[in-house]
Amino acid sequence: MSLSIPSHADWQRFKERFGIPKGAVSGINLGDELERWSRGMSTDIKRNAQLAKALENKLGEYLRRLDAKKVTKRSHGEFTSEFTTKYLLVANRVAEELSAMAGEREAYKGRLELLWREAARIRKGVSLNTLQVFRSGAVRGQLAAATIVKGYNPQDQIQLWKGVDETINNLNASHAQATLDDVAHLIEVTAAKSKELARSSGLVS
Repeated sequence: MSLSIPSHADWQRFKERFGIPKGAVSGINLGDELERWSRGMSTDIKRNAQLAKALENKLGEYLRRLDAKKVTKRSHGEFTSEFTTKYLLVANRVAEELSAMAGEREAYKGRLELLWREAARIRKGVSLNTLQVFRSGAVRGQLAAATIVKGYNPQDQIQLWKGVDETINNLNASHAQATLDDVAHLIEVTAAKSKELARSSGLVS
């Protein structure tokens, strides 16, 4: 992520520069709010987006409710301008970026789940046409989605399914049913490994 919300320590220094006393806005402790944000960050992008939005709301409320007389060093206008730029707008952009990442991550998860469902239908006795449809649809769709997803590293998934993609692409009408059955088994094993990777990375529970 290109933007970083300032830390609790950064906020303490910022307040001191403007001479803002502790408890300047009743009911809002921005130090605690910033700590809640930094400690709450995890691999759950959707939750991170929610935390960033909650922090943005607190920052906005703090700015609205702060009495101009509480700014005892420099001017209230200077404080408002710098606070808006360094805190409020940054939190807003982080929340928006994380929300977009969460959406893309969920979309990619959906592609994988579709792929697993389609893979479960591939069994011994499968036809070449069924394998080709599986490759051109579910497999290629997941590989395409993997090139743009944010908030999740799909490289292991890409490597797994590229093998299936290439194997099916090399099949033709001259291949015996035994070979097609071997590919069906490869798909079963790949799907199981794919699910294991998705669980270990926190993409699915």
